[in-house]
Amino acid sequence: MLKLDKSKIRKGKALGLPYMGSKRKIAKQIVEIIKQNYPQYSEVYDLFGGGGTITAELLLNGYKVHYNDADPLVAKAFEKALTLTDDELKSLICSREEFYQIKDKQDKTAIDKLKLLINSFGNRCSAYANAEKVSDLKYSISKSIICDFKKASHYKEQDAYKKANVTFQLDQITRTLRVKELRKLTNYLHKCIFTSKDFEMFSNLKHKFIYLDPPYSDSAGYKDDIESRKVSDEKYIDVRNRLLKMPLGAEIEEDDFVFKLGTFKNNKNRMYYRDVLNKFKIIPFYDWAIKMSQNNIVLISSYEINDPRFKCVFEFKSAHSTLNSNKYNGKQKDKHEKLFMANSEAANGL
Repeated sequence: MLKLDKSKIRKGKALGLPYMGSKRKIAKQIVEIIKQNYPQYSEVYDLFGGGGTITAELLLNGYKVHYNDADPLVAKAFEKALTLTDDELKSLICSREEFYQIKDKQDKTAIDKLKLLINSFGNRCSAYANAEKVSDLKYSISKSIICDFKKASHYKEQDAYKKANVTFQLDQITRTLRVKELRKLTNYLHKCIFTSKDFEMFSNLKHKFIYLDPPYSDSAGYKDDIESRKVSDEKYIDVRNRLLKMPLGAEIEEDDFVFKLGTFKNNKNRMYYRDVLNKFKIIPFYDWAIKMSQNNIVLISSYEINDPRFKCVFEFKSAHSTLNSNKYNGKQKDKHEKLFMANSEAANGL
């Protein structure tokens, strides 16, 4: 197991974009674990960089960092966030109408991606953050308050909020202020390389420290148009009829969709499906990570790795999963964030 002296953890907030799957709660601990257990490394490859939380913490701790994310728009958005002007920051809060106009654009900019992150439900970039009946009100209050960053951090004390006589949270303000904090990294830009490549493009690395935070094995990723593919009525009926003849809980994967019937009395004859066209292929990733572990230090963040070639080397018992109501493979399971490495046999190629 890896060691961690918590008294040495950097004080202050963790930085990063508001991003689904962010390691914000444990970023400072992860970087301190790297420092205490592998002091010989001064450079880290963060190959699934996402919202940049780990990269930001590494930079604040003096590391050189190679930030990478396979989605070029995500990578550009994180890099852009480090140098946003005040006017650009204030423009990030957008209306419901503008949000869906951006979502439908073919060629999005880094600013567009930041707007989708800040103004979407759960930072998923697919649906507007606020329900339609209150979206205009929340937008108008947020826009009037964000004009003054100092006051915005205490938005419930501002006249615009009090006059509206409301009690709801203004998440768009909170997220915008989180992006603003990333400007603290401007002076560290010379120590960071930004790329957008598939992880396998780094297969030639040797004698490096590689940190990996891959998507969950059943994740379809963060593509803005992930929900755009639909199943035809004919296909729906055909697959549903086949499933009705199969045991309860059976699934059919076909045409890059997974189909399954409901499991309760009120929906047992209703079929649900999810798009897995962009599903992250976890087995090839594990094979690659084992290969890379033979010439590098490879540290992986995950809730669970059900592959005997890996071992848990640290567990964050206070960092719980909020996915699927803590259900794992249909069973209630209290999942904690963990760090994994290849076991000695796998790392030595045995």
